[in-house]
Amino acid sequence: MTTVNFPINALNNFDQSERTDWAPILCFPREASSETFVIGIVAVAKQGFHIEVANRLSKLGCLYEEGAMPIALSIEMAIGWLEEVLSRGEWRNLQEIQFPVSNIALGEAHVAVGLECKEVAMHWMGSLSSFYDKPKIVDEAIEAPPVAGAIEEIKLRTARLPVQVLSIIEKRNSELLEYFHEDVRKRSPRRARANARVKIDYDGLKLSANIDGFNVDKPAETVGKLKQRMWDLAVQRERSSSGGTDYKAYEMLVDFPRHRLMDKRQISVDRIEDHLGELGRQADREQIRLRTMTGAAQIGEHILEHESK
Repeated sequence: MTTVNFPINALNNFDQSERTDWAPILCFPREASSETFVIGIVAVAKQGFHIEVANRLSKLGCLYEEGAMPIALSIEMAIGWLEEVLSRGEWRNLQEIQFPVSNIALGEAHVAVGLECKEVAMHWMGSLSSFYDKPKIVDEAIEAPPVAGAIEEIKLRTARLPVQVLSIIEKRNSELLEYFHEDVRKRSPRRARANARVKIDYDGLKLSANIDGFNVDKPAETVGKLKQRMWDLAVQRERSSSGGTDYKAYEMLVDFPRHRLMDKRQISVDRIEDHLGELGRQADREQIRLRTMTGAAQIGEHILEHESK
C-alpha cells in the first residue's frame, strides 16, 4: 500500500491524524485487452466512506457505440454492489474487495491524510479519469446517480436522429415539441412509411426541416434518401408559397460524421465529397438550404437559435 500525502499549503483545517484509504475503480471494457480506464474512486476512513463515480460516462457511447450499454450496466451493478458492501462493513481492507462483475476491479490502494473521504475521492477522480468533470467546489458535486444518467444518454444515442434532436430540444424549450412530426413525438424507432402526404420532421414557426444522417459507408444510398427528404421540403415550400405564407426557412439538416473520413482511402473520401456536392446542387435547384452539422446536439441548438430570432 502506497502512502500519498496532499500538498497542505492551501488546505484549510488540515489534520494529519485523519487517515483515508482510497483506490481507483478500474474498468476493463474489452475482454482479453489491456485497455483500462478509471470510472470511480472509493475512499474509506473511520468516519465512513465515499464513492466518487465518473459523471461523464456518456462518452462511452462515442467510444464503443453498441457496446457501450453493457459496459455502463456492469459499472452500475458494480457501484451498487460496492455501496452495499461498504455500508454493511463487510470488508477489512480495500485490496480484499472482489467485484461480482469480471470487467471491474480496484486498482492499487493508497493512503491520504488530512482530508475527508469525499475530498480525497473528488481530488483523485479529477486527476485520474477522463470520464469526469470535477466540480469547482465539493458542495457542487452532482448528487443524482451519474451512471443512471449516462445510461439514459447512451440509450438516446440508439434512437434515430430526429428523436435525439427532439429529446435535446425538450429540455430547453418544450413549447417547440408540437412542431415535430407525430412519429418523432411518439419516439417511433422508424420513420413513418411514405404515402401521399409529405413527411417533415420539424415544421415550426420560422423553420421547416428534415433531419437525417449521412452514412459515409453507403454514400450513394444515402444521397438517394436525402434527395427524397429534400423533395418533401420543396413540396412543403411550394404549398406554403401558394398559400401566401412563404416566410419560413426550409433546410435539410444532415449529421455528417467528418471524423469518419480519417480512416478511409482518399478515393473514398473524394467520392463522398462528390456526393455532397451533388446534394448541394440538388438543394439549390429545390431552393432548400443543405446544412451539414455534427451530431444531434448541434442540430438541436440550430433549431432553437433559429426559432428564437
